[in-house]
Amino acid sequence: MSTVRSPYIVLIDDDSRSPQNEALVDFLTSAYGNDRVHLFDEPDDGIKFIKNHLSERIIVLLDIMFNGKAEGFNVFKQITNESNLVCVIIMTGILEYVDQKELKELINGNAWYLVTRDESAREILKIVKRADEHLAMRVDGAIEQWVLRQNPEDLQKKFIKSRNGKSYTLLDILRAIRTGDDPIGQEMVNDILQLAITMISEDESLIND
Repeated sequence: MSTVRSPYIVLIDDDSRSPQNEALVDFLTSAYGNDRVHLFDEPDDGIKFIKNHLSERIIVLLDIMFNGKAEGFNVFKQITNESNLVCVIIMTGILEYVDQKELKELINGNAWYLVTRDESAREILKIVKRADEHLAMRVDGAIEQWVLRQNPEDLQKKFIKSRNGKSYTLLDILRAIRTGDDPIGQEMVNDILQLAITMISEDESLIND
């Protein structure tokens, strides 16, 4: 049986190897493993990595300031344009210095958390773990866990056929949910949510306890 892999933790910061970040990376790699934590000084490199791994859960730690400019806002928009399922944690020096209009755009754009850079590495790790739990509780996260527990040979078999006759494997469905490139992913999420609502409505004892 396959096991569910940890999310990728992506740190995008033009000073990713500062002593402060080194301490954070030590905590992250201890919790998630060296192969799951990736550092990028250049935003474009981080965005490219995210694009290439949209089929998996991703948590991004994104610094706002790059070479004295608030480039992080543009990077955030590029990430969310790729997928709203990527969990982005914004890091900033002093929150009061963040432009209020841009702060509102971050919140409306579903930035998961804003953290000041004076937070300890231990506290930031706790925030990352809460983000990980949040992703795992989403319907798409639950589907991922179920899919990856199947036998490898079953993942390649045709699992479902759409209304227009196109066939999908379990991996095709998971990829569609993560990337949004095919409506079958969101359709399946919606169907599961509707089924859950129907089951709860028909059996109130599921929630009365």
